[in-house]
Amino acid sequence: MTKREIDLEILDVAAGLLASHGIKGTSMQALAAATGYSKAAMFARFESKELLITRVIDQCAVLGREALAKVAMMQSGPERDRRAVEELAEIGLARPGFMALVIAAVTTIHDETLDAMLLPIGESLFRMFELPTPPAPMDIDRGLAVAATLGALSVLVLNFP
Repeated sequence: MTKREIDLEILDVAAGLLASHGIKGTSMQALAAATGYSKAAMFARFESKELLITRVIDQCAVLGREALAKVAMMQSGPERDRRAVEELAEIGLARPGFMALVIAAVTTIHDETLDAMLLPIGESLFRMFELPTPPAPMDIDRGLAVAATLGALSVLVLNFP
């Protein structure tokens, strides 16, 4: 694997840890254990936990913007929604940790600092499905349909890689 591929793999695992445990519950030691690399190797690659988290959020935001760009010019309706789900499925199958973090961006993970960092990712997700960004009111049936679809997609991607 190339250095970039290794970094993306590590960032993906870190994204999954952040989605599950928040910032305080994600340590370089836990990341090292989850990836099979040493803690020293984690610090050699990312220098600090803060830099690692920044890189994770940045990478997740890039993936979200790329997915949004692929549907942004499409007309509203079922075809756009289908394409948005396909894009998210592709991301999730390739990078399940990032998918977990994308889902965390629109749920409460009880980590105010991380929640704030994930806002742009959540906004991309809402825009993909043309939903208003909370706290703006939204059509409850549409919101529930999208939430159910994302829930099913996350179960599929995160449990059957």
